[in-house]
Amino acid sequence: MTRFRPWLTILAALLLVAALVLMVLREYQARQAGAEVALRVQQVDPRSLLSGHYVQLDFLDAAPPGFDCNRMGLKPGEPDGWIALRPIGDHHGLSGVAKTSAAAARLGGPVLRGEVLCLGPPEARQVALKIGIDRFHAAQKEAEALEALMRTPGDHAVFALVSVGEDGRARLAGMRVDGRETRLDWFGG
Repeated sequence: MTRFRPWLTILAALLLVAALVLMVLREYQARQAGAEVALRVQQVDPRSLLSGHYVQLDFLDAAPPGFDCNRMGLKPGEPDGWIALRPIGDHHGLSGVAKTSAAAARLGGPVLRGEVLCLGPPEARQVALKIGIDRFHAAQKEAEALEALMRTPGDHAVFALVSVGEDGRARLAGMRVDGRETRLDWFGG
C-alpha cells in the first residue's frame, strides 16, 4: 500500500482540482445565462469604500411609490424572501417582495432571492437589498481607476451589474460608474 500512496495523493489532488474547475465553470455559465440588471449602489466616501482591491457594495435605493414596509409579507430580517425588480431608467429597483418566486414574479420583472430592509422615515423611505453580494473584487489598476473616478466631486451614478439566474440567485457581473463599465470576465467571453 505504501508503494501506491504517492499515486493516490496525486489522484486525490487531481480530483480536487477537477472539482474546483467544474464549480468555476458552472458558476460562469450560470452568470452568463442569467438576466442582467443594474442595481444602484450607495455612494460613500471612496477613502473608506476601497480597502485593498475590492469595493464594498451596499444596494440602497428609494422605495417604490406606495411601498409599505409594514405590509411586505415578510418579517424584518426574514431570510429566503423573493425580491421583484422593475426597470427605472438606467437601472432596476425594487418592485415588491414576496414569500415565493411565483408571487414575486407577479409583481414585476426579474426575481431574486434576498431580503429587503426599510430605512428612513416614510416620506423619504429607502430600501436596502441584501442579495448575497457584498464586494466587488478588482485588479489593482481597475480598483484604483474606480477610486479615482469616485473621488472626483459630484454625484456619481454607481451601479452593480448583477446576473439573476433561473434559480433566483444573484451573481455579480461587474460595475458601472458614470457609464464606465468594469466586468468580471474569467474566460474573456
